[in-house]
Amino acid sequence: MAERPFFGGAITGVIPHGFIDASELRQIPDNHEVFLNPQTDACIIIELLAITPDVRNEDLAMYHFQELAKENAAAFEVVQCNVLPDDHMPRLPGANEAFKQVINGVQKVAKFKETAENTVNIHLAVVRLGAPHDTEILLSFSAPSHIAEGSSSKGLQPMGGNKELCEQIFKQLLCSFDIREYGLFQG
Repeated sequence: MAERPFFGGAITGVIPHGFIDASELRQIPDNHEVFLNPQTDACIIIELLAITPDVRNEDLAMYHFQELAKENAAAFEVVQCNVLPDDHMPRLPGANEAFKQVINGVQKVAKFKETAENTVNIHLAVVRLGAPHDTEILLSFSAPSHIAEGSSSKGLQPMGGNKELCEQIFKQLLCSFDIREYGLFQG
């Protein structure tokens, strides 16, 4: 595991060795940081979004998980959804200033408009920063637990079947996630 800078160093967090910055391979939107593991097809994404004002705090993680499933045209199952205690993201403001929620689930996803669907475990945390920042930060870790026969990912070693390892990677990202420059969220 190594600490990595996100968004020009305004945010930092720990990413496992073996994950590469996807911006070295393809264009990534400015509000995203994407890290891929080419051996396992696992992916870590940090995304900065405007607040979704019509979504209540208690529905926030489910809303974003469903939006991800819609973008992926994926069937999904939610395993659990919880408010994150402050000690799970100790470097961020407390519950009075930042609402934090996590959701874990599974999606059946076809890559690159393929028909073969991979089974992917998804861990998604949402941090809602109120005024003056008015930003939602999505942190997701997705790891296939089963790669379909006809998938372009066939032959990779899916890490999603190792739930303990996946939970450890995600918890490490959350515990280490640190906003160093809140000016990143100004207009």
